Amino acid sequence: MKRVSSNVPDLDIRWLSDSGERGLIARPATNNGKFLEQWILNPGVAGGKLTADNTEEQADLVAVSGHGGGGYVYGNALGAKDDNRILLGAHLARHVSDPSTGRLKYLLVPSCSNLSEQWADQWLPILKKEKPVHGVLGYSATYPGDTQGAELMRNFCSALKADPARLLLDVWAEINEKSNPPVAWGAAQRVDARNDNLRDWVTKGLDVHSDSDNVVWHYDHNSFPTGKKLLPSGHADAYEIHFVMDDGTVLQEGNNSVEDADASRGLFPGQRGVVRIRAKHPEDRFSPRDKFTVMFYFFRPLKHEMDLDALLIFDEGLFHSGGAPFARKLIDANELKRPGKTGKVDALEVTSCLGQEVRLPFTVAPGAKNAFPRDPNGPNTHGLYTLGLYPPGARVGGEAQLIWVPKNGAWLK
Repeated sequence: MKRVSSNVPDLDIRWLSDSGERGLIARPATNNGKFLEQWILNPGVAGGKLTADNTEEQADLVAVSGHGGGGYVYGNALGAKDDNRILLGAHLARHVSDPSTGRLKYLLVPSCSNLSEQWADQWLPILKKEKPVHGVLGYSATYPGDTQGAELMRNFCSALKADPARLLLDVWAEINEKSNPPVAWGAAQRVDARNDNLRDWVTKGLDVHSDSDNVVWHYDHNSFPTGKKLLPSGHADAYEIHFVMDDGTVLQEGNNSVEDADASRGLFPGQRGVVRIRAKHPEDRFSPRDKFTVMFYFFRPLKHEMDLDALLIFDEGLFHSGGAPFARKLIDANELKRPGKTGKVDALEVTSCLGQEVRLPFTVAPGAKNAFPRDPNGPNTHGLYTLGLYPPGARVGGEAQLIWVPKNGAWLK
């Protein structure tokens, strides 16, 4: 049975019942995103309407599931031509000062990569706000979805009901690691919420210490049960990296999203452009002979399809010894991709010159669209190409020192 919220009439809301399991599910369209990004932190219902105002009827837990990465959750479950998407992470942070009852305690985000170590700091604002969310549970790499995904969610609920005193985080780790095959889970949780459990949640409610220092820890299948203290990205405050089109347009969030896939911004075969790496502050400017590494990804680091030679032709002068800057191609520099080595170029090691920015000029390869065929299930493009940066002095290959801002990616059109 389909239900309609009178203030969001095109939001598909249905009551589902299958094999004795029941639930309310909403399948948003892209134009619902702005409302839902506000509603999620104060998820209420009043008078037949979804409302982000303080109201008596509210959810304790919200789950947002689909494809994922970079704070986005997206998909085309409604049969739309292009993916419908919600940007969580950064957009939820816009609403941390909005009035809230604090009823929402946990956000469940079954989607790829949104709880990986490199992206986990995007959840800090909602975990540190007044009346905070206690934790965000999700995946550090691929979320399988479909039958295995349904089984994981079912096992999570069953294990909590079987022993309500067990700690929520422990159960989340266990059901994913015991799955066949095991699934690379991730979580961000306040340190003073580590003992949260279902028994307390339904009997006396969950609370955190108002006088705590708001410490948040990140956990995944590698770091559990110790975890790692979650801090804002440090290097990301010092450097930025973008594709810049030949007319000077800097590709970034707001002008190169999937909704702009048919517009004139992006990567076009035969078109000129540059990769621009810029130090944000004078004290971080590049020194002569500084070395840093620029990574190129097909959508995200975990994917293995990147072939830089097939995508971009960099100016030959970059590769002349003694030049400034001087670049060297790297094969399989991305240690995060699965399933491992491909024998293809995926990075440039750059020796810089003195200055605030470094520019790497290129031409989009004439045959790029043949090398990266159009995704028949996605937008009318040939993939999203994102940039990563290991700044001077960083260890290349892992997650800890990687600057990766997927919203600055470019679509091949």
